[in-house]
Amino acid sequence: MELDLKKWFITLAVIVGLGVYINTHYTYKDVLKFAKSHPSSEYSPKLEYMAGMSQYLKSRYPESIEAFTQLLTDYPTCQYAPKALLRIGTAYSEQSKWEEARTSFQRYLDEYPSGPDAEIVREKHEIIKFK
Repeated sequence: MELDLKKWFITLAVIVGLGVYINTHYTYKDVLKFAKSHPSSEYSPKLEYMAGMSQYLKSRYPESIEAFTQLLTDYPTCQYAPKALLRIGTAYSEQSKWEEARTSFQRYLDEYPSGPDAEIVREKHEIIKFK
């Protein structure tokens, strides 16, 4: 039991240390650059989406829009594309950029009319329709 607990703490320390190192030495732009330079990688779409989400969750909307836009440019049909469109529209809404938000939400509805977040997008689109 004591040995298992020791392994768990060591593993946790390594993961936390790695996270701190990455966070202090690399930016979301580094992640986007890496993903762009490795387009055949199966991880590139996920990296681009996660770079966008990391900025979105920090309310750094211009940076998140940049990352999500790169994702949609590089991998327009990937599994993360619908969520990226939703996040772009929401990020524009948070900045009161209504026309851009409407455009993003409308694109989502055009490309994914029965997508997983279609109802949410319709509601958001309706809320900002006349702003």
